[in-house]
Amino acid sequence: MIPEKTRSVLEVGCGAGLIVNRVTAAETMGIDLSASALRDVTGPSLQCSVEDLPFDDGRYDLVIASEVLEHLPTGVCELALSEIARVASSNILISVPNREYLAASVTKCPACGCRYHRNLHQRSYSPKNLKGLFEGFVLTDCHEIGEKEPRRSMFEVFLRRAVGASAPPWGTVCPNCMAVHDAPEASGTATGATPREGEVKRLLRRHEASWLAALYERT
Repeated sequence: MIPEKTRSVLEVGCGAGLIVNRVTAAETMGIDLSASALRDVTGPSLQCSVEDLPFDDGRYDLVIASEVLEHLPTGVCELALSEIARVASSNILISVPNREYLAASVTKCPACGCRYHRNLHQRSYSPKNLKGLFEGFVLTDCHEIGEKEPRRSMFEVFLRRAVGASAPPWGTVCPNCMAVHDAPEASGTATGATPREGEVKRLLRRHEASWLAALYERT
């Protein structure tokens, strides 16, 4: 989805460079808050925040934000959207979870009782609300990407809460007390579902692609 004319690319929230390391543009730059993650970025990189980019207006032909926007809290997200639009001269390319029902992934920390999204997602996106996301840009291309996976429905979430069930917070870190919750193998918790439970999940859950990829062009 990267336009052929692209000569310079900035990836915000690039992590260890899974994407920016593979971009073939003449000039690339990756930024992230994690200095340790940036050690694996093969090209130029900078430790900084997406809501305060140290670049001139229109500095890069394309700005990429993959699996970033859904994590940003209110206030920070709006600043980030503005900054991304400011430094992109031609295009913006993003990927976000596809029509995520946030309540289905809310869990409770057994240490402090804090309720939080297991992936710390703050908002949900759909093809509809991706339109008009960046001021001065128009949505020109949007795809569902990734294999189709089962999603908990609102009805299933309601039933689980009614019987006191909640998704175990395996492999997550509580944002309140920073407790790290062990994987099932370490905790000894059984994970297998009975055939009946599997059939219930099959009937109650819809199957959708996990992600949306959207390309924007400056108007």
